[in-house]
Amino acid sequence: MPSDHHASDLVTKPLEELLTLAHEDGHYLSSKKGNRTPEYLETVNALRSENGGVLRSEQRSRIVEEEERAWSNAKAVLKRLGFAQWRRYNARRKQSIAMYTLKLGARATSR
Repeated sequence: MPSDHHASDLVTKPLEELLTLAHEDGHYLSSKKGNRTPEYLETVNALRSENGGVLRSEQRSRIVEEEERAWSNAKAVLKRLGFAQWRRYNARRKQSIAMYTLKLGARATSR
């Protein structure tokens, strides 16, 4: 039997992949709903700029807010689909927000 060494996460970690895809869909929904403000887009552009992505405090907070919004949108989608593994969702969400908060030196704004 072939090893899973080269298998995609969809095969080897389907729940993790589902949560990742739901979160990314949450970003799409955030954009579609008009939640990505001009200030947020300015922040994204600053990250991509030649100044090395040095962000002001409020810009760092905008990024964390968008990450939280994407997870909230993902939760709504997962609920509609009958998802039941909320402990795993909550752990993944918490880990993701903590990583952004640590990397950016920002504060989580909710939950």
